[in-house]
Amino acid sequence: MELEFRSATEGELETVFAIYREAIREMGQRGIEQWDEIYPDREVLAEDIRKRELFTGRAGGEIVLAYALNRECDEGYVNGKWSFPESSCLVLHRLCLSPSVWGRGIGGMALAHIEEEVRRSGKRSIRLDAFSENPAALRMYEKRGYQNVGDLFLRKGRFFLMEKGVTG
Repeated sequence: MELEFRSATEGELETVFAIYREAIREMGQRGIEQWDEIYPDREVLAEDIRKRELFTGRAGGEIVLAYALNRECDEGYVNGKWSFPESSCLVLHRLCLSPSVWGRGIGGMALAHIEEEVRRSGKRSIRLDAFSENPAALRMYEKRGYQNVGDLFLRKGRFFLMEKGVTG
């Protein structure tokens, strides 16, 4: 399956928001309480679009994933034992796949694309936080070489701080 990536537009907000809602429902049915009606909400995604930090992935012309990429991080990121300086990284937020494509390698393909974009931007690493109770996401990040460098405690519980170097 081929993916096409681009910046999200205001006109795509409702489609993107629906993907997050579907994923939240499906994760909830699997006992993964990572997200809810509070976060991520429509306004968070709309702000990502306004800042030109929200991106989508399309398969067959249909949006099947979204993510935000920027330099912002929770203050708890100070707890990480990062390998690369803060000035040389970008932070991945809210990577969300439509449940219709779960288990098809789309997440790994998206990460490969994101890693290449970060490398091309001149940055040396990607940082993220991954919910400790989302085994599929943790396997995906570990398979792509992300290292657990610490813990972050948010409203929903424990998250693992993760980092991957992208220098070639």
